[in-house]
Amino acid sequence: MTQEVAKKTKLPTAHSPIRGDHPNLYSAIKNDFVKYVGGVDRESAHLAARNLQAIGIEKVEIVGDSLDTELGKLVNIAGFAWSIVLCKWAARLCRHFGADFGIVYEQFMESYNEGYGRDKPNVRQAVLKPIPGPIGGHCVIPDVEFLDKSFRNALTKFILNENKAYKKERS
Repeated sequence: MTQEVAKKTKLPTAHSPIRGDHPNLYSAIKNDFVKYVGGVDRESAHLAARNLQAIGIEKVEIVGDSLDTELGKLVNIAGFAWSIVLCKWAARLCRHFGADFGIVYEQFMESYNEGYGRDKPNVRQAVLKPIPGPIGGHCVIPDVEFLDKSFRNALTKFILNENKAYKKERS
């Protein structure tokens, strides 16, 4: 998409995904996350990086190109959506069998992360809370829908189908 903007405008163009919690977005961008920049060319990427640094964002990293940052953001969001689906599934499983969600999901995930975190920090798993209703946020489901339209696959279909079921489920 960034490439299309550059072709139409004939201007230096780069993509840098937004990551962080609302409403404290600027603080998160400035202090918590690496600000990845992918340009349509190296000159565009460096110009964008300099502009971000000029407004106080220090953790700026130029990556391959804009396609890398676009897909990186979408994959990151899809992974988060998948973690939400897993959490909600575990909650339903616990309700079905009368098990304690706090033990089955939260304690087991946390101790898994502690145990593997020492030697294998790359295998950490998200520990979330099951929030009733559909997956929230202004970007999670729209980004998964965009990915699904651009690259049809079982993962995004499953997330979207589960989310439809969550709209009916209010427990």
